[in-house]
Amino acid sequence: METQFRIAVERRGPLAHVTPQGELDLQVAELLEELVEGALEDGARTVVVDLGQLSFMDSTGLCALVNCREEARRVGAILHVHNVLPTPRRIFEITNLEDLLCTCELGLPEA
Repeated sequence: METQFRIAVERRGPLAHVTPQGELDLQVAELLEELVEGALEDGARTVVVDLGQLSFMDSTGLCALVNCREEARRVGAILHVHNVLPTPRRIFEITNLEDLLCTCELGLPEA
């Protein structure tokens, strides 16, 4: 059974809230990178990637998050990852990427 992948992007001024849903793997990791890059090009200074609706993430998904973080840093922005479920969190811990990806619990500011 194939899981459909979607990404919702919500902008509030300089904040972009990106919510991937489904399986973040080789087939769709590039899409995440493209959408984050687009938000940064459109002026987002903070990008929050909410992983709370992922059903699966492989190493290419992890690599995509690192690439997004590096692109944000390159343009002087910040990327935060939050709502990290136990399985991806364990991957972050094993690879020592938890601190690099600024995993935290953030809420969207009120409009």
